[in-house]
Amino acid sequence: MKNVGSKGRPSGGVTKKVSLTLPEDLWKHVDEEANGNRSQYLRNLINRDMWSGEWSNHACLGYAILGGKRAGLTEEQINKLLLAIKSEFDEKTVDEAKKFYL
Repeated sequence: MKNVGSKGRPSGGVTKKVSLTLPEDLWKHVDEEANGNRSQYLRNLINRDMWSGEWSNHACLGYAILGGKRAGLTEEQINKLLLAIKSEFDEKTVDEAKKFYL
């Protein structure tokens, strides 16, 4: 139960304190990427690691289907798009694909 008038951020799960030793250059990288929120940055890294591979590919294809339907594409056009995306999974890394979006 949440206490009425309680302060602080809402619970995102179980908090466990850890100590992490990294070389100075890695801490610099973490701080640059974290934009002032190391905890969120590290949670994002763990989340990305847990949900990579098949799940990400399936999610991407699901988004493509949803977007295609919203854009009014026919089922044939959506299937053609899905085949093209699937072939790119084998040809490009995630980082290479990001460059086309960013």
